[in-house]
Amino acid sequence: MFSIDLRSLAVFRMALGILLLADLALRAQDLSAHYTDWGVLPRNILIPHLSDPLPLSVHLVSGSAFGQAIIFLVAGVFALALLVGFRTPLVTCASWLLLLSVQARNPMLLHSGDMLLRMLLFWGMFVPLGARYSLDSLIRRSGADRAPLPTSVRSVGTAALLLQVCLVYWCTAALKSWEGWWDEGSAVYYALSIDQMATPFGLWLLGFPDLLVLLSRVALALEYLGPCLAFVPFWTPYFRIGVVGLFFCFHIGLALCLRLELFPYISMVSWLVFVPGLVWDRGWHLLPRRSLTVGQSTSSASGGWSRLSLAPDDAPPTPEPLRSSRLAQAVAAFFLAYVMLWNLLGFQATSSWVRPVFPPAVSLVGYLLRLDQYWGMFSPFPFKDDGWLVVPGTLKNGSRVDLWTGQRRVQWEKPVNVLAHYPTERWRKYMEKTRWRKEGREIALDAYARYVCRDWNARHRGPGRLETFRIFYMEETTLPDYQHVPPEKKLLGEYACGERP
Repeated sequence: MFSIDLRSLAVFRMALGILLLADLALRAQDLSAHYTDWGVLPRNILIPHLSDPLPLSVHLVSGSAFGQAIIFLVAGVFALALLVGFRTPLVTCASWLLLLSVQARNPMLLHSGDMLLRMLLFWGMFVPLGARYSLDSLIRRSGADRAPLPTSVRSVGTAALLLQVCLVYWCTAALKSWEGWWDEGSAVYYALSIDQMATPFGLWLLGFPDLLVLLSRVALALEYLGPCLAFVPFWTPYFRIGVVGLFFCFHIGLALCLRLELFPYISMVSWLVFVPGLVWDRGWHLLPRRSLTVGQSTSSASGGWSRLSLAPDDAPPTPEPLRSSRLAQAVAAFFLAYVMLWNLLGFQATSSWVRPVFPPAVSLVGYLLRLDQYWGMFSPFPFKDDGWLVVPGTLKNGSRVDLWTGQRRVQWEKPVNVLAHYPTERWRKYMEKTRWRKEGREIALDAYARYVCRDWNARHRGPGRLETFRIFYMEETTLPDYQHVPPEKKLLGEYACGERP
């Protein structure tokens, strides 16, 4: 039930390496703005005010763009090593630490995909990711250790990895509102009405209200029941093939409807560990096959080769099962129980009896290793307030400019494409958190305002310098049955720039 095919682990490892490289590439687009002291969250503001408990971050060593670029480059090298499977246990651990580091450098940018990616890497340290399709396996076979490997592995680590994937769906389903997702079936309607996230295809689907009701109920049922089907004790390989296919379709649909950056792809990669060996066996038989040839010279003048077939008696010896150390099994078992209890803390019905087990000192372990998790995607319900930013500024020469869009004309009307109004999903997430985060909201806004002054005045001199500006959020409330109301103009802050950039 908790075994994983080694070939599935190998493909999972390669996909993790690709995801880490893609994550670094996307983050590097705004390296200076998001990860340096020049940007939106300098270290002197992050550490005392907005940092997570016990931040584990080598990115805090440097505040310069050059220093951050070096750390990004090192992380990329480790991700590439993970992709090809070179010194896999070491590079998995290093990639996990560097991922924690970049996430701790700017927690205002994080989304659920970041949380899932770091948990997949964490549990990857307890399973043999490099046993197949890796440089490690080539080195092992070319060395003294040529013992055949089994096709699958089962351990506490594999159980933890499989259960972690399922916890994402079970928890988010349990946190969802039954009335909105099942009884009314209006949740997908509200989700696709979030203009700053909905793609053109998602907006097009709003024209099919009956389909949206069905999709709401299907999504909730899939999150509840889909992971359970992966553990059916009979015909397990066939059930798992179906479940993996269903969740791949589910996340492809999410990616088509909503801009969620890497989250759908991270989720699809997580399901690779459920791919049974049957898939690889059938795929292998589809490849061209050659009979075994042995270079044995003959007595003929032409010096031909005799062709020999592998007889049943010549079959390779039965492989020994892979075994991890008792210490590794014990550590994995401890953290699996820890993660299970942490997730139970998120539910009102269970938090009262779990909380005594989690005093502050115990919780610090989770924050230090970033095992803290809360799978509340669109839970209990998609938010119903949406909107866009308008940042009018006054220059030294008296002219006005929209600092968010860079246009000379300040436009209060709703953009034709609100999704494109936010340059990237990370920028959207940052500005969203500055709006609704309770603790540190004003500090985060002030830090952003200082960055706006620095960035603009470093690029403009003399009469084109920025003197004052305001940040407005044009809030638009989504009403039932496609009703519309005019957006509400909300002032988030008013700021003045000093002489120094």
